[in-house]
Amino acid sequence: MGNLQKYGGFDLDQLEKQDALVESNSSVGADFMKPQEGKNRVRFLPPKAAGQSPFVMVNEHFIETPGGQKVRFACPRLMEKKPCPACQQADELKRSGNPIDRDKAWSLYPKLRVYANVYDRENPGNPRILAFGKTVWNGLKRIRRDRDEGGDFTNPMADGFDVIINREGTGLQTKYSVSTSRSDSALAETDEEIDRIIQAQYDLEKYAKVLTLDEVLDMMQNGYQKREDKAPPSRRRGQTNMQLPPSTDKASDMIYDVDSDDVPY
Repeated sequence: MGNLQKYGGFDLDQLEKQDALVESNSSVGADFMKPQEGKNRVRFLPPKAAGQSPFVMVNEHFIETPGGQKVRFACPRLMEKKPCPACQQADELKRSGNPIDRDKAWSLYPKLRVYANVYDRENPGNPRILAFGKTVWNGLKRIRRDRDEGGDFTNPMADGFDVIINREGTGLQTKYSVSTSRSDSALAETDEEIDRIIQAQYDLEKYAKVLTLDEVLDMMQNGYQKREDKAPPSRRRGQTNMQLPPSTDKASDMIYDVDSDDVPY
């Protein structure tokens, strides 16, 4: 197999920068991979160009609208230091002192999700999106930093290797562990197929896009809108006006890790 130079790598500087982001903040058409119970063997795909990262970190809200629709959106407060209605509602509930309100506040606060393109060995063909929390992220950090355990797990060539994500349990009782495959292997049999898979990756940046304040309020109240509905949020038929909660002097810094197959919606 020849030398394929059409991809980047996942170097330690990139790892440190993105891990710092994690610690500081401690869709349609996409093929999401939901890890099954037991061992899930995947190959993390490298970035398309040098200097990029294979991961996109997003602090996300996962909430249910008054109509019962489940929605997700990037947190404006943690992603861009802008006012966030969901965080402010959570702060209001937390201050009430009511245990039920406190549980509701927990569900409103943002959760860390890490997005990556992977090649699912059980379902070969095209890349899939894997979204996960701190448990899997910490396992990947360990592997990347430890040459004895593996090193750069995004290397697609014959001296690269797969990653095993083991899942036990369901829902909030789900537990994950991460390890490396026992033997090195290439992403695919030929350079041409390796290049095809790498170039077919999904654009993950869209999951980190922060909505405007009006869009967030509309999402929380009405859920996902049809694309053909171009009317401004405040004038959409049937919408109940939703006021932004009063600003607090100190917004909550709470963020939770969620390693659950209940998200993303």
